[in-house]
Amino acid sequence: MRRTSKILQRHEGALQGSEIARLVERLVARLMIAGTLSLPDAAHKLGINRVTAWKWVQRGQLSAVRIGHRYRVPQHIVEALLRPVDVAADRGGEWRCPAPGCQAAYATAAALAAHLATAHLGE
Repeated sequence: MRRTSKILQRHEGALQGSEIARLVERLVARLMIAGTLSLPDAAHKLGINRVTAWKWVQRGQLSAVRIGHRYRVPQHIVEALLRPVDVAADRGGEWRCPAPGCQAAYATAAALAAHLATAHLGE
């Protein structure tokens, strides 16, 4: 992926239509190899409707990469969303992030799961 982005940076002004198409094809192939899922596939694994997944992407609740008119979701994000989380709602009914020092609170457990998967993935 780094190699493709370096190629794009070097040839930014000189790329023609067919060259751009080839680079996009290479990038898509690398994303497939890198462990990404199409948005409908990610929605299916998460057990949600594809429209819901699309809305989560639009709201920033689900990380995805846009390739042309399609979104690709990294496999590790989907897996993180499926991992169990030991949290409970507080008295106000908000779901608070259990990560030390994080003050994030959400109205639903799904929104909290999306936050945990994107903001605290490597912790």
